[in-house]
Amino acid sequence: MQGVTSIFNNRFKKRISWIALAVFIVGARSAFAEELGRAYRIARNEILKEDISGIEDKLAGMNLFESKMRTAGEWRLPLAECTQLVLKQNIRIKISYLDLDTTRRDIDKKKAVFDPNTTLSSEYAHERSPVNAGTSGAATDTLTHSLSVDKEFSTGGTVTLAGSVERSGASDHIHASDYSVSVSQPLLKNFWVDRKRVKISIVNYEIGVETLRNQIIDRISEAQTAYWEIVHAREVLVARKTAYRQALEILHVAQKGLKIGNRTKIDVLQAQASAASRKEDILQARKSLQDREDILKKILSGPVLSGWDERKIVTDPVEPDFKLEAANPQASLRQALQNRPDYLQALHQLETDQLDLSIAKNGLLPNVSVDYAFNLNGTGDSSRNAFDTAFGGRFPGNTVGLTFTMPWFDRAESAEYHQKKNDFQSQKLRIKDLALTIVKEVRERVRQVHTTIERVRVAKRAYQLQEQKLEAEQKRYEIGVATSFEVLTFQQDVANSRVARIRAIADYYEALIQLWQTLGITLEKNGIVFDKAAS
Repeated sequence: MQGVTSIFNNRFKKRISWIALAVFIVGARSAFAEELGRAYRIARNEILKEDISGIEDKLAGMNLFESKMRTAGEWRLPLAECTQLVLKQNIRIKISYLDLDTTRRDIDKKKAVFDPNTTLSSEYAHERSPVNAGTSGAATDTLTHSLSVDKEFSTGGTVTLAGSVERSGASDHIHASDYSVSVSQPLLKNFWVDRKRVKISIVNYEIGVETLRNQIIDRISEAQTAYWEIVHAREVLVARKTAYRQALEILHVAQKGLKIGNRTKIDVLQAQASAASRKEDILQARKSLQDREDILKKILSGPVLSGWDERKIVTDPVEPDFKLEAANPQASLRQALQNRPDYLQALHQLETDQLDLSIAKNGLLPNVSVDYAFNLNGTGDSSRNAFDTAFGGRFPGNTVGLTFTMPWFDRAESAEYHQKKNDFQSQKLRIKDLALTIVKEVRERVRQVHTTIERVRVAKRAYQLQEQKLEAEQKRYEIGVATSFEVLTFQQDVANSRVARIRAIADYYEALIQLWQTLGITLEKNGIVFDKAAS
């Protein structure tokens, strides 16, 4: 018996040892992995110079669903504040600002060809040359210092100022100096070309400005449309809750009536079925509202990862009587052609293509350039004497030259020219097609605004009539003339007409937003001043 107990204890101790070892290994691996992950994040942040891992940690730690133990707070968000948050925080707008700055830097790169360049050099040479048939030789040391400054002008010509001092000789040093001014100017090919390239960069920057303005307009329109979808979804939820509460009241009346004998079992069942159905409608409406809130929060939040699960967006109340704004088709079309960013971009692109075509056409010309150089030479037994001799005007020099270069075949230049010509013609056709598209879109948006105006009026009148019908039917129900089914049906009609009314109002505002976006006047309508120069 003792032997069996001993064997059992030994086996038990071995198992405990193995379990302890396994726990130690798992803990060590977890600690190692955690430490390795921390080291990785630190190293990555050092490389990126930004706390990317902090954003990831916030994302990973977010509570994606509302906590049942905590009441969600409210985020009172007027429409004007919503628009301002888009301008401040939207990520896509920030990316567009960076892209615009990149385009602006290209102007500096193109202008850099006109910056002057300075070259300073020193050279030492030692040579031994034969004197008597290789039996003896002479050593010569030469030290040369030179300085030159050159600059290109907008005409394509260049001017160079250069000066050099040379000391040479074996024992008796001889000093020589040379100072010159040289000018080279192309007359045909490459004439004024670099200035046109700078102009292309400037026009591309103007295209970038319109791209930024278009991005801002799109994001504001997107946010405001999402805002009105929240208004509609919240009103749907309120209407569904009201209908559910009315169904419960009918159920309560039916149950009391069943006890005293003036209501039937079918009345109770109809009220119960209607209440259950309307409870399901509430759940669907609540989900739809939360989905639309998340859409707007994503547009507004940008890098700020807060407020996703604990704040409910409370919008501006819908005024019962508000001014309906109609639109004039002809005036709207003029506004679109004057303000739409994509149309202005197309016009700027046409200007760029025309400049490219002009440069390509210049490439077909022969290379003819005129060159002129004036130089002063001097010599002496010292640098000072060489300088005085040169600028004393005793040894001037003038050089005039004309260079003509003509390739036998201009296949590359000719192909480039025809490509740019096709691009130019294609862009002209694109502008015409875009103009027709704008006409169609403007007409559609104007009709949409006018249609929603009529829908708002009709929906308001329909809602009033449905309420009157329900009120009359409830009076009939109270005196026992009408059934609960009829009252429940009228209640649902009122709820649906209320939803239809707010849907019409939201569609009207969204139609206005789309019209302003189509006309390119969203910023002006929201009181936003877009300074192109400041951009």
